[in-house]
Amino acid sequence: MLPKRLKIGDRARIKIIFEKGQRVSGTFFQLRYLPNRGANMRFSMITPRKIGKTAVERNRIRRRAYAALASVFPCLPKTCYDVLVLLSPKIIKAPIKDIEKSFTESLKRLLPKPYYKPL
Repeated sequence: MLPKRLKIGDRARIKIIFEKGQRVSGTFFQLRYLPNRGANMRFSMITPRKIGKTAVERNRIRRRAYAALASVFPCLPKTCYDVLVLLSPKIIKAPIKDIEKSFTESLKRLLPKPYYKPL
């Protein structure tokens, strides 16, 4: 899991990112992002009801996605973006390694080349 300081908690900010943010698509999700004024990248996962009918299913999927993101996070630079991760139904049966790989590829496209440093 990511620490709370690395998550977007403000619904108004999420709405602004959703409406005005730029997009990058991955295999299992879509990223929408906007620059922020903070010192870190912040993330928020959006899990629609199409993915899981119950909150328990959606939370399980969200936790898997956060776990994959947390393993990729150490190689990210200290850039200032707020990123929404819109999960798709393909993520349900995907192995964690594939989700991590998709995060890596998508974040490479989001960040300028000299900033991304793989482990």
